[in-house]
Amino acid sequence: MSGQTGEPSAVRRGRTSISKRSLQRVTTALGAETLNVPATLVDVELADHEAELVLSMKAPIGVTATWAAPGGDPGGDLISRVATARQLIADRVTELTGHSVSRIDFRLTGLHPIREKRLG
Repeated sequence: MSGQTGEPSAVRRGRTSISKRSLQRVTTALGAETLNVPATLVDVELADHEAELVLSMKAPIGVTATWAAPGGDPGGDLISRVATARQLIADRVTELTGHSVSRIDFRLTGLHPIREKRLG
């Protein structure tokens, strides 16, 4: 923003920090969104390793009936889906919080059925 003189306003210096609880809620929400499951089914523990976050995540992964059927869904096998989710979660955590994620240890706890929306 500019002042009346046309000069940019001074940036106030300071420090912004995000509490561990807030980081945990953000990572839980991102995990739930990425895995397509309710946040209540996602358990995340945070740790610090050389100034980067380490996430230990336990959650089911959302699957449709067509994914579980023979021939399956083009979403890929479970290992591929978890690897993709891991990368998406790490990228979004960094984007939203500014904290780098060095590792996500993921424990798949089950499959969560997703209702397919019908057109009509």
